[in-house]
Amino acid sequence: MSTEQKWCIYFKYRVEEGMEPLIDELRREEEGIMRADRALKKIERDREKRARAIFWDNQRLVYNSDMYAAKEKGRTEGRMARQEEIARNALA
Repeated sequence: MSTEQKWCIYFKYRVEEGMEPLIDELRREEEGIMRADRALKKIERDREKRARAIFWDNQRLVYNSDMYAAKEKGRTEGRMARQEEIARNALA
């Protein structure tokens, strides 16, 4: 099997379930494939870390937005209650 064929097989089947033995064999036979596999795994781990970081950043934004809305609602209700109190005192 030529080097080009090995690379084609590697890229076609590297994420296929059940093809791990073939991919392991290709890694052992071709140092370039082994290096590429390591680099791709690192890229995938980095992508997963970024995705998690983005998720938690979004969660913080939603939480902060909800807290801001709740504080504004509380302030508005407080102002309304104060105005009602002033009106009741004026009528009394």
